[in-house]
Amino acid sequence: MLPGSIHGNTGQSSPSPYTVTVSQTTYQPGDTIQVTLSGTIPFSGFLLEAHEEGQNTAVGTFSLGSGSGIVLVPCNGIAASGVSQSNNQPKRTVTVTWTAPASVSLGNILVK
Repeated sequence: MLPGSIHGNTGQSSPSPYTVTVSQTTYQPGDTIQVTLSGTIPFSGFLLEAHEEGQNTAVGTFSLGSGSGIVLVPCNGIAASGVSQSNNQPKRTVTVTWTAPASVSLGNILVK
């Protein structure tokens, strides 16, 4: 999923007031990692995916954590490989769990 694919907008090019943090910086196949999106200002639209560094295909799956108004979405035909908003209510923090693929050892993973 890309910003312009549905809404006709381009991605942000200025420094972001939002951060994505993870509960651990290394992983093994099948590990679960808490992922938190937070902002210094509220946000009402977002899309989180995990990608192997240098690749554009989502890897692993997400499950919902804290926060309301969030939903799992398929990316690249992979169920629950993305997380997005389900309403336009402003949020300051969203926490979800990412699960690494159980049978594949990938390289560096970026959540964006």
